Amino acid sequence: MAVVLNRRALDNAKRLLDNGDFMINTVWATSAPTPDEETRYIEQHGWDAFSEWYLGIDTDEPAESRAHYVLPYGNFRKLHRSGVIAGKRQAAQNRYDDIVEGADELLDLLDRMNAC
Repeated sequence: MAVVLNRRALDNAKRLLDNGDFMINTVWATSAPTPDEETRYIEQHGWDAFSEWYLGIDTDEPAESRAHYVLPYGNFRKLHRSGVIAGKRQAAQNRYDDIVEGADELLDLLDRMNAC
């Protein structure tokens, strides 16, 4: 499995932060998108929009498949700090260093925004 940072998703996450579309204190296990929500989102918005919600891309999987996109950070409406943390943990366990760095960047931005 070759998993790399999804730069489009990182850029989308930064836009969400700039727009104030984020949640700080959520439980990711109950906030993460369900398979049914993923299906609806793909049907309504397409694969390009879907891809912007996943920090990782598995280059070994077909582009228009759910397996191609890993490590979601939001629920198709807002970025969730808990999702970024969950993705960072999984990326660190698997040594996806570029994704860990991207997640750290998002967490740093979140922390700075909430320090005020």
